[in-house]
Amino acid sequence: MPEPLPRQLMVQLQALADESRDLLTDPADCWPYGYDNSRRHACPQAVFFARHHLGVDVRNVVFMGMGEPLDNLQNVVQAVRILEDQRGVDIARRYVTLSTVGLIDGIERLARIDGGPLNLAVSLNAPDDAIRSRLMPINRAHSMAALKAALERYPLAKKSSIFVEYVLIKGVNDKPAHARALSRYLSPLR
Repeated sequence: MPEPLPRQLMVQLQALADESRDLLTDPADCWPYGYDNSRRHACPQAVFFARHHLGVDVRNVVFMGMGEPLDNLQNVVQAVRILEDQRGVDIARRYVTLSTVGLIDGIERLARIDGGPLNLAVSLNAPDDAIRSRLMPINRAHSMAALKAALERYPLAKKSSIFVEYVLIKGVNDKPAHARALSRYLSPLR
């Protein structure tokens, strides 16, 4: 008998039933617990539940949330394999996205996974290192220049691009000069 879905995910799924066709899932729902690593199955179970019990035709899955998916890449990859299995949920890899704060070594590992890399979304939230370091401590270990180099090397499918996530914070990263600097930073990326 499959493991029951975590309560938080059940609430997310109920909200999906209204109008969304995307499933945002917390990578913590793919963390192993106990010896059998059964929680990595929560993501595919969520899609199955949404489709068959809520009547929601989930077409896209985004791994994001309260944990960094690249810190949990082995279980995320297991979940993706289950999601894309044609005998099960059958969501093609091109409809699966992983959102990250920008762990460079994780991005490089993601680029080399069997079956080809996933779509990639990066939480940037700043046009330069000074602002990003204040907003996102990870920037102290992985500068924007190093992140940009990793993103430029990331293999993309045709007609695909890297998604950039940017939260505007009044008085911090929302000025026209910030937008111009961000545009310059992103210009070589697809």
